[in-house]
Amino acid sequence: MKYFSEDLNKNFDTIEELEAAEKAFKEENEKKLAAKEERKAEAKVVEDAYKALHEAKQARAKNLKEALEEYRQACSEAKEKYLALKDAQDQLVKQAAEKRDAALKEFTSKHPEGYHLTIKDADGSTTTISTNTYRTISPEFSDLFKEIDDFWSSMFKGWF
Repeated sequence: MKYFSEDLNKNFDTIEELEAAEKAFKEENEKKLAAKEERKAEAKVVEDAYKALHEAKQARAKNLKEALEEYRQACSEAKEKYLALKDAQDQLVKQAAEKRDAALKEFTSKHPEGYHLTIKDADGSTTTISTNTYRTISPEFSDLFKEIDDFWSSMFKGWF
């Protein structure tokens, strides 16, 4: 007599062969099912990691966009404040220059020989300003003319 297994769709000569074959078949299916479930669980971990990365990128983009807008606003306000201060300081310098020009004009009209000033700065540098009614001599040319005058004076010393 033959024994038929519906699970295996196969005939067996003895009941022991059929039971052993079905038991092996079920164990193999359980191993495959366990491996499939394990793979599914491991895939879920990767899926969750991808979702977390996506959410982190979206949050980063949103937060950086907000921070950039705040940065731009702060820069704009700082620039406006700087330009207002610069305009005010430029106006003060312009007024001081106009006052200096008026004072120098009045001085040179009374004293046609001109005006001479040496300014020493805190860093030790000096600026020499020398004017007369005809011209303003820069410090570089003033020093050059002095050196030329000293040279010619020493060359012809005692000749006249």
